[in-house]
Amino acid sequence: MSMTVRVAYVLSIAITIVYCAAIWYASGIFSVFFGTYEEGEFSLFLLLSIVPLPVSIWFGAIHWQLLAIASLVSSYVWGVSRASRVGGDQAFALPIVIHLAWIVLLVLWHALGAMSPMITVGHVLG
Repeated sequence: MSMTVRVAYVLSIAITIVYCAAIWYASGIFSVFFGTYEEGEFSLFLLLSIVPLPVSIWFGAIHWQLLAIASLVSSYVWGVSRASRVGGDQAFALPIVIHLAWIVLLVLWHALGAMSPMITVGHVLG
C-alpha cells in the first residue's frame, strides 16, 4: 500500500470520526429541543433520520455511528481484496470513493431530517 492510499484511508477515518461526532451532537440537540419521543409525535422520516434512540444520551445515535464504521471497515476490506486480485493502488480508489459518498449521503439525509420540522410547519401553515 502506497503512501497515497494510507493518507486516503487516514482522511476517511477522520471524516468518519467527524461524522460520528456530528450525528451524536445533532441527535443530542434534537432531543433537547423536542424532548422525549412519544408515539405518533414525529413522522417516520424524522424518526429514521435524526431522532435519537430511546437509550442513554451516549448511545442515542449508535445505530448511525455503527453504520458509518461498518462502511469504513468494509471499504478497507474490499480495497485490500481488490488490491490482491487487481494489484496496484487504483484498486483502493473505488472503495474509498463509495465510502465517502455514503458518508455524504448520510449527512444530507440527516440535514433534510433536521429541516423537516420547519418544512412541515410551513406546509401546515400554508
